[in-house]
Amino acid sequence: MLEAYYLYELEDADGGVRSRVKAEHIKEEAENPTGYDATKFYFRIKCPLLILRAPEGMTTPDNILLPEEALAKMLREIPDAKYVDIPGSNHYSIVMQPDKVRDATILDFLE
Repeated sequence: MLEAYYLYELEDADGGVRSRVKAEHIKEEAENPTGYDATKFYFRIKCPLLILRAPEGMTTPDNILLPEEALAKMLREIPDAKYVDIPGSNHYSIVMQPDKVRDATILDFLE
């Protein structure tokens, strides 16, 4: 999976490879990480929802993608939502690294 991800993200460059992501897109995302308010659509989610939360920060320990207050709002406003913290994970490792807790949680939810 990692190999496919990195091959997708790379493009040929002078004498090597570089990221396919444009610098201006990275800058825009860094400057405006919360520019879209998805909370106004929570009430429309009618199916069971599993939230897998990565409790570790991205660049600093407190730079968590889904902080406690945002998680609490989701759990209040989405009727059939449940969540599980995946210990030791951040935004990337929760998806990119093998994790037995994550995998068992997903399989239990799907049953």
